[in-house]
Amino acid sequence: MAITARIGHIGIEVSDVAASRKFYDALLGSLGFRLVGESGEHAGYSDGSTQIWIARSTPRRVSRLPPSGDEEVVSDHVAFLVEGRGSVDRVSSEMEKNGFEPLFPPEAHPEFVEGYYAASFEDPDHCVIEVYAIDPKKG
Repeated sequence: MAITARIGHIGIEVSDVAASRKFYDALLGSLGFRLVGESGEHAGYSDGSTQIWIARSTPRRVSRLPPSGDEEVVSDHVAFLVEGRGSVDRVSSEMEKNGFEPLFPPEAHPEFVEGYYAASFEDPDHCVIEVYAIDPKKG
């Protein structure tokens, strides 16, 4: 018998919780997450099902280089699946209103799968956060 599983929480190491909060408050807030816990060393968000935690580690364990755009895969990124291109566009617009330019603006990526449409953002520690949709008629 197969085990049913889902992601319960994701942890992302950050160097400055206060600076990262500005990014994650805007991004996760636009995706329906709310702040559920915080201290000077961490902040947690939940959509009622999945939690995202950002935390400062001492000593720092992870240091990322900024994406160059030439990578075939960014292995340590988080991608949120949303319903429809309009949702991707709304999140991107909300992020830009909050001062965060997309790393990759909303656009189609048929090289991944037909109907794939995504925008990606980079947090202050160079973690790539993607928001994407797949057109159900194509994907």
